[in-house]
Amino acid sequence: MFNPLIDKFPTTYKGYLIRTDFRVGLQLYACYKDKELSDDEKYITMLKLFYGNGIPKDINFAFEGISWFLNLGEKPKKTSAEFGKEVLDFEIDSARIYSGFKSKFGIDLNNERMHWFAFRYLMLELKDCHLSDIIEIRQKKIDKTMSTEQKSMYRKLKREYALHDSNEDNETQKQLLEYLNRSRGV
Repeated sequence: MFNPLIDKFPTTYKGYLIRTDFRVGLQLYACYKDKELSDDEKYITMLKLFYGNGIPKDINFAFEGISWFLNLGEKPKKTSAEFGKEVLDFEIDSARIYSGFKSKFGIDLNNERMHWFAFRYLMLELKDCHLSDIIEIRQKKIDKTMSTEQKSMYRKLKREYALHDSNEDNETQKQLLEYLNRSRGV
């Protein structure tokens, strides 16, 4: 088990050199979520991104390394089905993350080299900022103890800050544009 107080941030996974910059972690997540890539393309890209000096021949071992890295040196404690609804998306929330780091820690992520572990640990401390407000809205359960006005306000805010699939958004925008063009006779 990794302990950030006594252990140096890792630069290898069981003897294999790994790329540890926080941008690599973000790219791994983006690659995994990319719906335009086939599964094989995702796997190859992720392996090439992560391993700095040769990919392990044992693919299961190689992906255990990626999972270990993304989970801060630990095995995931829950299955994906147990995690529930996502409340953070590194791409959608990128500006909020950037501004949170800048305002809370004085760190300009655009100019900073930082280990993925350090980045994730600092993410835990991003409280009392726009990002934490949005996450709170996404997590908020609307219940019967709320007034009608509160329910209405939270439903509106949840829609506004929902984590939409950008491909769905693009398709919706395309359909809307086609409809508007047809209705105008274009």
